[in-house]
Amino acid sequence: MAKRRFKSLIVLGFITTLSSCYMDKEETLYPSPTDCGTGVTYTKDIKPIVDANCVSCHSSTVAKSSGGGNVLDTYEGIKSLATPGTLFNAVNHSPGASKMPKSASKLNDCSILKIKTWVDAGAPNN
Repeated sequence: MAKRRFKSLIVLGFITTLSSCYMDKEETLYPSPTDCGTGVTYTKDIKPIVDANCVSCHSSTVAKSSGGGNVLDTYEGIKSLATPGTLFNAVNHSPGASKMPKSASKLNDCSILKIKTWVDAGAPNN
């Protein structure tokens, strides 16, 4: 009887293990960086990235009180740094650029690709 119960527990454990991962798709869990550069818009992609990673230091109030830094809490402020390449170079940690975000880790590859794609498209307000 104990052997049968043990075998039943093994089978049940095996079925539970297999069924717990059946919906996981590698593409969903770990998107390819090339998937990150399609359909990029300012409203859906760029503004949330900037809000989450830049605005704490580059808002109108903080930047002005610290002696006139770059203001990134408006589309106009972001675009003014996007079109000459300053924004991309900073978040990409390009040589000679001021690496952003300061005192934090580099943005993930997907976020950087979204910014590059948006800038390359002319930084539209969409």
